[in-house]
Order: sequence, then C-alpha cells, then structure tokens
Amino acid sequence: MILMFIILTPEGTASTLSDTTSINIIISKAQDYLRKGDWSNGRSEASKALEDLGSVDNHPIHYESVIYMIFGDCDFEERYYHQAKNFYQKAVDLLEGAMYARSLYRADALNKLGNYWREIKDFQRATPFFNEALEIRRSVLGEDALLVSDVYNNLGINYLYLGDFQKAMDLQLEAMRIRLLHVREPHDLLGQTYNNLGQCYQDAGDLNLALQTYQRALENYPDILKSASLRADVLLNLGTTYDDLGDLDRAIRYFNEALSIYLKTDNLAAASICYNNLGNIWIQKDLPDKALGFQFKALQASQSLYGEVHPDVAQSWYNLGLTYRIDDQIDKAIDAFNSCFAALDFRPDADQKLDRINAFQTLIFTLYNMADMHYIKYLLSDDASHLQNALLQFEYADETLDYLRLRYESLGSKLNLVNNGHIIYEAAMNVLMELHRKTGEARYWHRAFKYAEKSKGLLLLDALQKSKADAFGDVPEEVLATMSALEREIADLEKQKHLTKQKHNDQQGATDSLDKELFSEKQKFSDYLREVNQKYPRYYELRYNPMIPSVPMIQQNILEPGQTLIEYFLGSDLLIFIVNQDEFQVVSVPLVSEFDYLLDTFGATIRHLHSVSSTHLMDNFQTYVQVAIQLYQYLLKPAERYLQKHLIIVPDERLGYLPFDALLTGPVDSLHRFADHPYLIKSHYISYNYSASLLGEMKTGRSNSKVVKYLGFAPQFTGQNSPEGLTELLFNRDEIEEARSKLGGRIYQGDQATKANFIKQQSKYGIIHLATHGNVDPNSEDFSFLAFSQNAYQDPDDFLLYVREIYNLPVHAQLVILSACETGTGKLYQGEGVASIARSFSYAGARSLVATRWNVNDRTTNELIGLFLEGIKEQKPKDEAMQEAIVQYIGKQNDYYAHPFFWSSFMVIGDMRPVKFGTSLVFIGVAVGLLLLLLGGFVYWRLKRV
Repeated sequence: MILMFIILTPEGTASTLSDTTSINIIISKAQDYLRKGDWSNGRSEASKALEDLGSVDNHPIHYESVIYMIFGDCDFEERYYHQAKNFYQKAVDLLEGAMYARSLYRADALNKLGNYWREIKDFQRATPFFNEALEIRRSVLGEDALLVSDVYNNLGINYLYLGDFQKAMDLQLEAMRIRLLHVREPHDLLGQTYNNLGQCYQDAGDLNLALQTYQRALENYPDILKSASLRADVLLNLGTTYDDLGDLDRAIRYFNEALSIYLKTDNLAAASICYNNLGNIWIQKDLPDKALGFQFKALQASQSLYGEVHPDVAQSWYNLGLTYRIDDQIDKAIDAFNSCFAALDFRPDADQKLDRINAFQTLIFTLYNMADMHYIKYLLSDDASHLQNALLQFEYADETLDYLRLRYESLGSKLNLVNNGHIIYEAAMNVLMELHRKTGEARYWHRAFKYAEKSKGLLLLDALQKSKADAFGDVPEEVLATMSALEREIADLEKQKHLTKQKHNDQQGATDSLDKELFSEKQKFSDYLREVNQKYPRYYELRYNPMIPSVPMIQQNILEPGQTLIEYFLGSDLLIFIVNQDEFQVVSVPLVSEFDYLLDTFGATIRHLHSVSSTHLMDNFQTYVQVAIQLYQYLLKPAERYLQKHLIIVPDERLGYLPFDALLTGPVDSLHRFADHPYLIKSHYISYNYSASLLGEMKTGRSNSKVVKYLGFAPQFTGQNSPEGLTELLFNRDEIEEARSKLGGRIYQGDQATKANFIKQQSKYGIIHLATHGNVDPNSEDFSFLAFSQNAYQDPDDFLLYVREIYNLPVHAQLVILSACETGTGKLYQGEGVASIARSFSYAGARSLVATRWNVNDRTTNELIGLFLEGIKEQKPKDEAMQEAIVQYIGKQNDYYAHPFFWSSFMVIGDMRPVKFGTSLVFIGVAVGLLLLLLGGFVYWRLKRV
C-alpha cells in the first residue's frame, strides 16, 4: 500500500492556530514512524494527537480525519483490515460536509477506503471509491499530479482483477506517463507500474513483452534489501509467466525465491499465492501428492488471514479441485469445487447473485470444471441426472459471461471474454447433444443453437444494436450526439497515433502527447457512458445486451421462402445446424485428424495458383479436386437432403476463410476442364453471414429512406513512389462507368475519387461501389484500409480510409460493393470471427456487402461485378445475382481462367433481398414513358384539329 503523508494547513482563530501547532508536530512525528514501518509508535503518536485535539475548541475537522487515516494505515499494514476500514470510513464521514467534500483530505480517505476493498479482493466495491478520489484529485491538482497517478495505478489493478485487462493497461500506461514527469529511473513508483503493466501484458497473452516489462520492474528496485517485498512481487509474476510459457523449472526457481522473501517478511497472503502456484507446477509434473501438500498450505494460510469467504480462499479450493480431478478423485474434486463456490459467496438461487462476486475468472472456470465432473460421472454411471447437473453449471457460466460483457469497456478484454465463452460453449454442446440423444427432446438442440449463436460475432452484434438503442432507448438527442462525438474523437486520435508510429518507426516517445490526449478522451467516454448507464438503463441494456433470436423467430421473421440457414460449430466434433422455414435439424460429424490439413490444402490450392510452376500444375489441380470433394462430404453431404436452393452459410472459426462456392458435389470428368466441374455454386445460391442474429439485424437495421441511388468510386493510382504499394488499376473506371450505365446515379473517378468526397457523399446513397485497392494489416486490423486518389502533397491520413474510421461512418446503404483486394479476409478471433474491411462496413450499418477473400486482377473483377449488377438491376436477390454472374463468367472462360482462383474470391454477405430501387429506376422510367405517350397523343390531337 502507498501511504499518503499530508502537511496540515491550520485554519481558524489565532487561539486555534496556537493550540494546533503542537498537534501538527505530533502528527508529523507519527507520519515519520509510518515511513520507517514502525506501526506501534505511529499508532501511539496518533493517539496523543487525538487526545490533544479533544482539548481544542472548534478544531478543524480535517485534523481529526488525518489522525483516523494514520490509525487506519497502521492497522492496514499490520493486516487488521477490518479495523483499518472502520478508521478510513470515519475519516470519509467526517469530511462529508460542504467545506471538505471536494478536498484533498477526502480524496485521500476515499483512496484508502478503495485500497481496503481492493486488498480484501472486493474489487466492485473498491471502484467507486477510486473513481471519486480520482475526480477530486484531478480537479484540485490537475491531470499530471503524482497523486493522480497513484489512483490510476489503483484503478488499473482493480480492473485487472475484474478481468478487463485492456482498461487496466490504459490506466497503468497513464500512471507511468505521469510518474515519468516527476521521477527518474530507478524508482520504486516506476517499478510498481512496470510490474502492473507486466501483468496486463501477461493477461493479454503477450508473454515476451510481459517478461521484458517485469525485468524493467526489477531494474527499478536496485536496493535488494530495501525493496525486497516489491522485488518478490515481480519474481512471483515472472514465475507465473514462465509457467505460462511451459518453462516449469524456471518458474519453480522464481516462485521459491519469492516465497523465501515473503516468509522472511511475514507476508502470509503473498506466501499463500506462491504455495498455490507451486502446487500447480507439481500437477503439471504429474506429482499430485506433492501438489496437494502445497495447495493445502495455501488454503490454510488464506483461511487464517481471511476466513472462509474470500477470493484467495476460493482459488485454493479451485486448485485442489483441479488436482483431485487430474488424480481421478471425482467426488473429492466436486467437494472442492463446491467449497470454492462457498468461498466466492456464489449463491445460484439468490437475487443479483453475481453482484457479490469478485473473482469472475475463478467462478467461470470452476463452473466449467464442475460441469466436466458431472459429465464424467454420467459416463461412468449412465445416470442422466448428472447430465442435467452439468448443463446447470453451463447455464450459470453463460449468465456470468453475459454479466461481464455488459461491464467490460475495452475491445481487447471483450475479445478475451468471447474466447473464453467459446471454450465454455464447446463443452456445453457435448452435454446438450448427449441429452438429445438420450431423451430425443428438441429443446436441447434449440439450446445448442443458442450457444452456437452466442459464440459468434457478439461484438459486431453489439454495434448493430446501437441504432436500435438510439431509437428506443429514451435518450435525448444531445446525449447521443455527445457520445458519437467522443467515439469519433477517440477513433481520430487512434489513427493519428498509428500514423505517427509509422512515421517515426515506433520510436519511443514519439506518441507521448497523443497518448495523453487519447487516454483523456477514453476516460471522458468511460465516465459519460457510466453516467448514461445510470440515467438511461434501458438504453444501455438495448445497446450492450442484444437478444439472440430463437429458432422459431428465425423461421418466422428472418428466413425467406426457399432459404436454408446452415450454421457450423467447430468443437471436438463438427455440429451443423440446419434451419428451414418449416424444419430444424442438427447433424454431428466426427472430425478426423486430417480435417485441418484438408482446410489448409483446399485454400492453398486455390489462392496460390499463380505461384505453382507449370511442371506441378496438374498435381495442384488433382489435389484441389480431391480435397474439394472430401470437404463437401464433411461440410454439406450430411445435410444435403435438407438443403433448399438459397444457402445462408454461417461459418465458425477457420471455416470463415473457406470459399464454400468452390466445393465439389461429385467427381469431375477432366482435371483441367474447370468450367465443367460440379461446383456447389452451380446448384445453389450462396451467401454468408457472421451469425443468424446478425442477419436479423441487417434485415431490420437502418437504411436510407430516400430514393435508392448508386454511388461509384474509381480512384486513380500511378504506381509510382507509393509506399503503400498502390499499383495502377486499368479497369476500375470501366467498372463503375458500366455500373452507372445500368443503375444511374453518380460516380467519382480519377482525382475526384477522394476520401473526403466519399465521406461527404456515402450516407446519401443506397448502393456504394468502391473499385479500388484494399490492404489488410495482419498486425493491426483496425488499420487495414481502402485507398482513394492521392496527390503528391497528401499524407496517408488524407487518402487512406482505415477500418477504425469506417466503424464511425453513418452507412445507410442496402448494398456495399468492395471491389478491392482482400476486403473479406483478415485476422481470425476465436468466438468472434474474421476481422475484415467488409466487417467494418457491417459494423457501420451496411445491410449487405460484396467482398473478396484474396487478390484478383481488376479485369476479372470488372467482368464479374458487371454481370452481378445486371442481376441487381433486374431486382434479383443478391445471392442469385452473384450465382448467375459466377456461372456466366465460368461459362465464358477457357479452362484455366475458369479455375476457382478467379471467381471464388467473391462472396456476398448479409441481407439477400433485392435492392429496392423505388422510384429511382422503375417508377421514374414508367412515369416518363406514360408522360411521353400522353404528350404524343396530345400533339396528334392538336394536329388533327388543325
């Protein structure tokens, strides 16, 4: 704990000033003892000060509050936590009046009270105290005060334990920025922040960066004796990192080194954590008896400190349960997990049962493992009641995931939560499928489908819910405008930071001022969002808690006649959910070890066609045909009899990269006669989506209520001196000119096809067509981009439209055509899907999209998109228009150019209903025709009269 020492400023009459001078001296003496760690004498001097203060009439209240804080600090450091809390609360209560409510004294007391709740691991209670302390210190001392950094540090630790590591990281980085303004390395404050940042990086999965950061922390504690306890904290974290890396012997060394220090300094709380970690190591070394010895030591230590209900006690019970599980002692494991629930104060039947929980990760994984224990008991006994018990644990875990998703603010932390969710839902699927097999009850299939939906695209669904929340959340327009402005400002600052880092080759310090501004805007948005949540709970619920549609809802409200929704879930087996308007089926397909090989090979034989030498070309063709047939047998053959003409494919995990269109439904007559192959696209109209829930949102989401018009952009690229590698496009102008000839509307080409013009015009149009370059950034998907025309003097900011910017565009289009390279591919996030440029347009509100999976030359793109737009003009469903375009394209080509490389890159996503042109094409055409007819008749009548 960081102790705050306050110089008291006397207030009052001359008599009062004289009387308090001696008290000031005593308080200073008490604080000196606290600096030396002499809690007994510190407490004694504080008692004298309090006694003397009682004899002073009308003494300033803040003197008394400071004395109570000293008492609290002494008790806190000697681990009399409850007594410490009482003293801190007295200090806060004393300062409630108008004169001190916004004083630094009260901020100090609030911060200390927050520290108390954090120390006993009640992080949810700690957060409001830290937030209030932060608000006061910032307003009184300014943004860059050292005392402000202390609260950021405390809040960062809080969010880390609550599981929101990205928010924690932002707070720790801001604490570091401020501290570096005041102190130089080496310094204990910097060591503390480096240690906390290391934990953030570790939770984010960047273990090498975590190791480097922990090493920096140790370098800031050069005095081994003076900083022994602080160094021990870093050694403990180094041990957990090496454990994560699988270097168990090095982990043991660090744990033992930290344990030795903790035992010498009588830090039993930290020692119990070391015992737990050492126990986990011995489990991995397959020595359960040795593991149990350490884990019981950890349990006894934490119970002696905290009693029966505490997160550290829960962690000890959880680790014991895992050890029993690995040692096949199932009943003992169940008992240990039940004790873990009790230590977490988890009462499933209580109202608001999750509000008391302060170790959500422990809870989630205890529920997961408890479910697994009941499943094993079922396998051993064939007693279906164990399956029901397992399912109940998964339902609690699902409820916990929903609870956390509403509370996590940062994208990285939400993605981590989604990843954990996929693990939970995969195990739940096994239980549900077994329950269906045993009982034949369809409700288990329906629950399995719900979990499949919840494992896909929830963050994108949150984004699409925003417009619904804006419309029905009862929030004033000015509040919504403020939120949108803050989000745009954050996106702009993140873009500036990205460009600055590129310009300066990630040079340290290049983005310091931007980091400060970005953090400040994020804090403003976080504070504002918290205020909106409190004032308008309906809005917050609508925006961040989307409803997952049931199968009957999908059948009645989402699917059109002739459509089949095929949703996949990749677990230990492949589950295929098949939904027609009048039918629901689930097929389980056992996965063999070669399945991943088939996926990789299928993609490689298509995508890398141009890199195959002529001598190996026939081998490539043969491999493609074999794999395309085999994958069809896995992915669609089991569902074949249920399939209708229109297929809506919702892939899972790595299936998101797969061009289903190019699967082969049967054998081929000749390897090289690609135009004659039985592709799936020849027999079905195929579209894709991220989930059924998202399809529903795309069908009912916002769109331009005005007349649908076409907007085309064909930027100009010279191919010279372009650091982004933007080569000349020879056919993009032809592509949009042909599109305008079919659809009317407006086009921008050459030097008029600028980013500024696109941003200004796009919201006015119902069909947006971008014939340009796209680029996927595998390291930072938010800064993948679409390129627009550039002049010689522009920065990238002026002609590259980044994904991070697209998120905040008001896109109302019924159809967005991304006629650019790789707009449908990107980084795969487990449980969320492929982060692509196309996805960002979905996020912004587009109801359907055409995107590409890999680079295709612009001549092929021109031809294929032209054929597709013929179907759009005829008001055909978009999947039908794409299928007919591909089939026509294949039929026109010689054997080589009919290869799937040239056409299966294209995919259509979202709402497949025809584009409604309204009066723009059909009605106006008919009206003009009638008008001319009437005018001709009138002229004829007049001439006849003459």
